[in-house]
Amino acid sequence: MEGLPDWGPLLEFAPEEIRDFMWMYRVHFEDGTVVEGYKHYYSRGYLHLAADGRAFGWVGESLYEEVDPTALLAEVLDGQEPRANIVRHNDWVEGDRIAWARSATRHRIARHSTLFVIQHSGICFERGVGSRGEPRLFFFGEDDRERPLEVVAFEDLVGDLLVVHSMRLRNRFKDDYWEARKWRR
Repeated sequence: MEGLPDWGPLLEFAPEEIRDFMWMYRVHFEDGTVVEGYKHYYSRGYLHLAADGRAFGWVGESLYEEVDPTALLAEVLDGQEPRANIVRHNDWVEGDRIAWARSATRHRIARHSTLFVIQHSGICFERGVGSRGEPRLFFFGEDDRERPLEVVAFEDLVGDLLVVHSMRLRNRFKDDYWEARKWRR
C-alpha cells in the first residue's frame, strides 16, 4: 500500500539498526525504482534504500545518486558503532566449526544447550576483541529447555568459533536478549 511503511529494504540491509530508524516516505524514480526513506532518530541522517539492495544519496532538487550502502550507513550513524552483526551465513549451525574452551562449561551449562542457542540465533552482537584481535561475539537466547542463556565466543580468521562462556542470562544483558529474540530462528 502506498502510504504504509515498507521496512523490507532496511530489514534486508541492516536489521539490527531498524529500531533506530523512522520510515519517512517513498520515492518513485522515473526508471520504476521504488526507494524507501528512513531517518535515524539521533543523527537525523537519511537512508534511501531500494528493495534490490541499492542505496541512494539525496543531492538536492529531487535528485538522487546511487552510493555505497555501507558507506551511507556509516555516515548516517555519525560515528556510532553498529548495534550488532547479523549471523546471515551461519556456518556454525552444524557445530563442526565450533571449539570449546574449558571455561565454556564452568557454569554447568551443557555444550548441547550452548550449541542450541548458537544454532537458533538470528543475530549475534560483536563487542570488543580478544587478545589477538579476534571479534568477541555474544549470542542470547533460550536453550532446548527454554532457559535464557548468554554465550560468548571468539571468531578466528577462518570463521571458526571458540566458545569461552555460557551461563544463565544476567540482568545486564536483558536488553540484548530481548533484541535477539526478535531474530530467533
